[in-house]
Amino acid sequence: LEEEAEGEGILRWLNLATPEELEDEMERDEIFENVIDMCAQFVHIPVSTPSCAQSMTKDLQVTLSDDNSVIQAKFPTLASAVRAYRGLRGRILGGERLKLEVMDTRGLIIESAQTDEDLAKQQLAQEIRLVDVLDDEDDTEDEE
Repeated sequence: LEEEAEGEGILRWLNLATPEELEDEMERDEIFENVIDMCAQFVHIPVSTPSCAQSMTKDLQVTLSDDNSVIQAKFPTLASAVRAYRGLRGRILGGERLKLEVMDTRGLIIESAQTDEDLAKQQLAQEIRLVDVLDDEDDTEDEE
């Protein structure tokens, strides 16, 4: 992904907070701060100066989806959002594995934790089938 050739990207946190937590203003503000802290490391900072880093973190906007059910972090570039997704997916917070998705500003989903889970399930099913095949081969050798 080329940084300069793209628009903003949005990282959606599908299971970070409960509806009750998002309704409480103080709790929601704390969650938003934590999201900014986790995302800031993935924002591309061309010149490493504190003032530049501070302005780039200001470019990270954390909001709620229109239906107030999903936390969204808006990145200055789609590449930054994808980097954050790849860096954060699979992390466990509060005993749950994060479910994330990246979309562009038009709403097109670029990458999703849902597809990662599907791939993991497929891989597990393949491994189980492989074990079954190997067990069948062992049984055949024992009979001979």
